[in-house]
Amino acid sequence: MDGCGCRHAGLDRGLDARRGDRVDREGRLADPDGELGGFPQLSAEFLVSADPDFIFLADTLCCGQDATTVAARPGFADLTAVRDGRVVELSDDIASRWGPRVVEFLATIVEATAEVPVG
Repeated sequence: MDGCGCRHAGLDRGLDARRGDRVDREGRLADPDGELGGFPQLSAEFLVSADPDFIFLADTLCCGQDATTVAARPGFADLTAVRDGRVVELSDDIASRWGPRVVEFLATIVEATAEVPVG
């Protein structure tokens, strides 16, 4: 849980976790070595040290999170994702309820990452 009381699915990998399996099939792994487990809770310290290229928010509706609130978190203003405008605001409803919505969820991820060179 974070400060707003929301539970985040986090970033994961592996066939044992539906979200990890879907992300893995798209080739966009946040945890390529599987060290974080099924549905990890990522600490602010972990994210700051990882300096991600993207941050995908799935608590925009429930908790009012957006690029501005992320940038205001201690240490986050200097993250690559924040500096480069790659904080992607997802619909909580689409990101948290799998089924037919998974296509819309993946389309959002692909669109957000499509113009960024690999490597």
